[in-house]
Amino acid sequence: MDCEFRGYGVSYRGRAIHNDKGTLVMKECTLSSNYGEGAALYTSKGHVVLKDCEIKDNEGAASIHTDDTSYLQLDNCSIHDNYGRCFGGGIMMIGGNVTINGGAIFNSTAIYG
Repeated sequence: MDCEFRGYGVSYRGRAIHNDKGTLVMKECTLSSNYGEGAALYTSKGHVVLKDCEIKDNEGAASIHTDDTSYLQLDNCSIHDNYGRCFGGGIMMIGGNVTINGGAIFNSTAIYG
């Protein structure tokens, strides 16, 4: 299934998707031009699997933000051209685990890392 989440956000923990203690599986989706903390995806104590997805042109604390005991799996995803106003232009982890299988992370920047 193709899907697109574009142009979402608010000033505090704004994001296209907020996963709190849930399980989320997305395939062939684009998350772009979102802003806020965890601009494209924010997960707390959740389980997220992204397959063949593109995360681009997001701005915030990070494009993907995980915390607590979250688990993030990226399979053949492209994460690029994102900007972190603080930490983690592409991915920011504050706890949890990330598994990356293939794909690419490039051309994403942040003020502090």
